[in-house]
Amino acid sequence: MENIHVSHEDGGILLLTFKGEITNSTDITSLKADIYVVAKAITELHRSQGNGIKVLIDITSFTAEYVSEAIDALAELAKADKSLVYKTAVFGGTPEVRALGETIIALSGRSNIKFFEKKEEAINWLNI
Repeated sequence: MENIHVSHEDGGILLLTFKGEITNSTDITSLKADIYVVAKAITELHRSQGNGIKVLIDITSFTAEYVSEAIDALAELAKADKSLVYKTAVFGGTPEVRALGETIIALSGRSNIKFFEKKEEAINWLNI
């Protein structure tokens, strides 16, 4: 099952759309396959742009429970792409999902990730 859809927005922004849910019954192998696709897209966009890329993450249609293996896998992605990403803006999501996102940020050591209510706010921040 695909939890993360990869596409592109105007201005060279990589859009990651998280869908569905992560629960204790989630197939972590499938999630890790999605993460591999994301990592590859980040690397390829960085290579083509030649500088730090902008990442926009849509969590409006996503729910999650605290599943340590999933949190660890997403934190590892954020750590691994730290030098490739200029900024990451996340929009939407419930307070619970955003709290899990804050955990991922803390585990990754990234300081260039910020949450927003609306897509427009997130894009504006990416472009400053």
